[in-house]
Amino acid sequence: MFQTKNAKNVFLLFIGMFILSGCETMSDQELQAKFEAKCERYGFKKATDAFANCLMESEQNYYAALSGIMNKQSVAIKSQSSQRATTTRCSTVYEHTNCTTY
Repeated sequence: MFQTKNAKNVFLLFIGMFILSGCETMSDQELQAKFEAKCERYGFKKATDAFANCLMESEQNYYAALSGIMNKQSVAIKSQSSQRATTTRCSTVYEHTNCTTY
């Protein structure tokens, strides 16, 4: 039971990592364009300090969020690797049951 549960959790973790890895497919130029469009929608004009600050904050927020996702994945992986799978085998001889867990 433990081995099946751990295998399922590891499988789900890798599926999640695979899905999240697809989120980071934008090039630097595409990200820059996305940030610029966002700041323009907010009403900031290009070549102004306010526009530059908007770009800087957008980039910082993006990488902070990405870092948070990566940290959560790292913690999940460490948690999974620290949970050692165990097996318990029992045998009964003349109404005496002996179990060994390893």
